[in-house]
Amino acid sequence: MPDSSSGSSLEKSRLLEIAAGILADLQPLKTGQKRQPPEGTWETSHRPHGCINSGRTWAKLRPTERNGRSSPLLVQCITNAVAMDLTANVLLACRCSPAMVSDASEAADFAARCGEALLVNVGTLSPGALAGARAAAAAANRGLKPWVLDPVGMGATAARSAAILDLVKLNPAVIKANGSEMIALAKALGFGSGAGAAAAPRGVDCAPGVTAEARAFAAASVARGCRCVTVVTGATDYIFWPETETREDRKRFECLAVASGSALQLAVTAMGCALGGLVAAFLGASRADECDPDSLEVVAKVTTAAVAAFGAAAVIAERSASGPGSFRAAFIDALWNLTAEEVNSLGRVSLRVAEFHGAAPPASAPCFPLRRLPPPATRRERGR
Repeated sequence: MPDSSSGSSLEKSRLLEIAAGILADLQPLKTGQKRQPPEGTWETSHRPHGCINSGRTWAKLRPTERNGRSSPLLVQCITNAVAMDLTANVLLACRCSPAMVSDASEAADFAARCGEALLVNVGTLSPGALAGARAAAAAANRGLKPWVLDPVGMGATAARSAAILDLVKLNPAVIKANGSEMIALAKALGFGSGAGAAAAPRGVDCAPGVTAEARAFAAASVARGCRCVTVVTGATDYIFWPETETREDRKRFECLAVASGSALQLAVTAMGCALGGLVAAFLGASRADECDPDSLEVVAKVTTAAVAAFGAAAVIAERSASGPGSFRAAFIDALWNLTAEEVNSLGRVSLRVAEFHGAAPPASAPCFPLRRLPPPATRRERGR
């Protein structure tokens, strides 16, 4: 749904959010100082994260002899009517093959037989697409294929929220949402004590005034509680995953941050939806890698690479754009021509070590079982 705000107000709002995030990061505790911040606030330290080669992961999308793939990666997209065109063009620009197969009569069969990755975006709800999404997600799980959930408009209506919660129970590998959607999802799952008092979502848009701290707490809570990777978008995009080992102090955690992109993304409809498709494509490509594709830490790193590539293309597109229309076209061109070196240099990935005060993100959700993975031999036999 397009935002009716003017370009200048959108840019001002984004700049204010960036400034607020910078100020929050520039307030370290003084040596020996003791204070008790409000519940749900956090302190962060960050450094460039050199162990993620986003460019290398980007190169895996293209069908080459080195990648062991002669045809484009096939990504099944169950997405909304507004986002289909841009999502398809983004995937095509990345040398992938999008398939908008959503009807309940064929979605599950396609996910089982053809698709290598799956995106479920609930932007425009319909009974047929929703039934198809549930069936396709279940089929992807049976085939050990990664799938991404974009809970568009979570919290906007009771029916939409109930449908999204049903999909969350099907164990997506990644949940990607804006700040309002992630906070609404955390609260619906019972994780809202430290997320802050955020305004209700404005349709599918993030509500004004949502802080980086509130976004982060909600995303960390959903990641830990649902045993999945979460991406919460904003001026800085944060990627969270549950720890592999249980810690007594659940208030301290690591996350990955991507501080890239352009303010013009907010003036082009379906940009966030298209990002979900790219994340699914990266996850599908990673299944052919030598590392364990079912490790949530690996999923987080691959997801971060997708977000970094998306942001790098936006940075390049902004250089030649004169407004939202030319930015959209330039963005697709930037993805087509994007190099691994540009992804690494413009993606701006960093590792954040954050500590919440007050409430802590949960260890697990009572209604969601821990993700249990089959032995590696079984994964290779069924998923490759």
